Amino acid sequence: MYLVMLKSLDIYNFVIIDAIHIDFHPHLNILTGETGAGKSIILGALQLITGERADISLLLNKNEKCTIEGVFKISSTALKDFFLAHELEFDEETIIRREIQPSGKSRAFINDSPVTLQILKELSEYLVDIHSQNESLALKSNAFQLSIVDAFADHDMVLQEYTSLFTERKKKQKLLDLLIEDTQKSNIELDFLQFQFKELSEANLEDIHVSKDEADLKSLEHAEEIKSVLFQILHQWQESENNVHDVLMQNAQSLHKLSKYHSEIEILASRFDGLRNDLKDLFKEISLLESNSEFNPEKIIEIQERLNLVYKLNKKHQTNDMAALIAIRDEAEVRLNNIQFSNEKIDPLKKEISEINSQLLTLAKNISKNRNSIINGFEQKIKTLLSSLGMPNANFVIQCESNADKLTATGIDDIKFLFSANKGSMLQEIKKAISGGEMSRFMLCLKTMMAEKMQLPTLIFDEIDTGVSGDIAHKVGMLLQELSSKHQLVAITHLPQLASKGNHHLYVYKVTDDKKTITNIKLLSESERKNEIAKMLSGEKITETAIANAAELLGI
Repeated sequence: MYLVMLKSLDIYNFVIIDAIHIDFHPHLNILTGETGAGKSIILGALQLITGERADISLLLNKNEKCTIEGVFKISSTALKDFFLAHELEFDEETIIRREIQPSGKSRAFINDSPVTLQILKELSEYLVDIHSQNESLALKSNAFQLSIVDAFADHDMVLQEYTSLFTERKKKQKLLDLLIEDTQKSNIELDFLQFQFKELSEANLEDIHVSKDEADLKSLEHAEEIKSVLFQILHQWQESENNVHDVLMQNAQSLHKLSKYHSEIEILASRFDGLRNDLKDLFKEISLLESNSEFNPEKIIEIQERLNLVYKLNKKHQTNDMAALIAIRDEAEVRLNNIQFSNEKIDPLKKEISEINSQLLTLAKNISKNRNSIINGFEQKIKTLLSSLGMPNANFVIQCESNADKLTATGIDDIKFLFSANKGSMLQEIKKAISGGEMSRFMLCLKTMMAEKMQLPTLIFDEIDTGVSGDIAHKVGMLLQELSSKHQLVAITHLPQLASKGNHHLYVYKVTDDKKTITNIKLLSESERKNEIAKMLSGEKITETAIANAAELLGI
């Protein structure tokens, strides 16, 4: 049962490809052709629909868009969660399309729904596994080597638990570091904050009304002058000779006497009555104000001190009103509380981190035990496969060094792949000791082992024949054929021994006219395939011997 299978690939207006359609076989697909015919270009098109970056330079015709479309058969329902998580329509026959516009703008689609390149890359990890120079470089990374060991240790659940707990600890440690840093900074300004808060709190700012105090102070400072003037007015109203009160009353009485002779005089008399009553009320208020106007030195000093405090605080804190001073006081209180709260949170947080560290160490030791338990068998299997591919003296060791005092995101182990190709050669890290051809065979062995453990996506081999020929090439072909019994493979090769093992042989060639050269591809019939392999054996001039050898390789 396949996880996925690449059914077909359509390429339009890409580099030197005008338009081609490729159907793929469920097992081993072979791509051959002359150097420069476009085999790598087809691989490049496939990489585009797995999320690689693109630009206008890839367009054959700069005035038309480029389209790459791959149809994948997804027989596993395991990918349904991915489609659901990204709100995409799931279909067992999934279509991925990539378009590059003449403007340089690129778009990607999954089942006709537009998606980002990041989503496309995430999905492509389930669909296509391209073995190329880049993957060989990845193998030289210790992190990649560790991930391979973990895949064979079969402890995904424990790893997930460890990773989740490690992430939690990382977050708590970051919070702790921030709290400690804030506390250290805060302690430096603690005395200042305490003084600031005490000074502003003791001022009782809510009880001070500056505008009223300023008005009251002005009145108190001029109380004697106010009292003297008001007293004089009151005296003129009632007690002086010809006072205003008596004059108005006499005038009103006189007018009332005359009112019987003239109707308008009655109106005037009434107006005098109203004026007299208004003035009577006015002078009552003056009398009250006069009696309350007393010079009070103690009160003046009290108000002056209160206002001087406010003026001083405003100048000190560069503010203009009471609201700003109250805001500064409240902020100081919050910061003081935060300092105290931060200090209270530090010790419990340290305890939580310590407990998590204990749990992590227990899990890390179990993970380390699992890793070590598979290392010997893994080493022996790789060496057996390498021997079958013409490397009988190759030595391979997985070095696992553990440090319980150093918890990392992957546990306590440091994994290194050590390799030597020849008898008696010193083991070295694989990145220093392995050649390109050896790396290709090593990766094939690794993929073969992975295929025994898990469902793999479509495997694309671009450089698997590097540095091999003759009988070794035949053995590589046999291993590819065996691997393809459970997984779909696509192999680009120059070797007849590999090409003869395919279930589906695709030939890439160039067509040239007066204006341009374009790449084309065709599925070879049995006779065409025999001729192609014979040509790979003998060159352009096909001999009868080459034809016979080709037939022998094909078993026909």
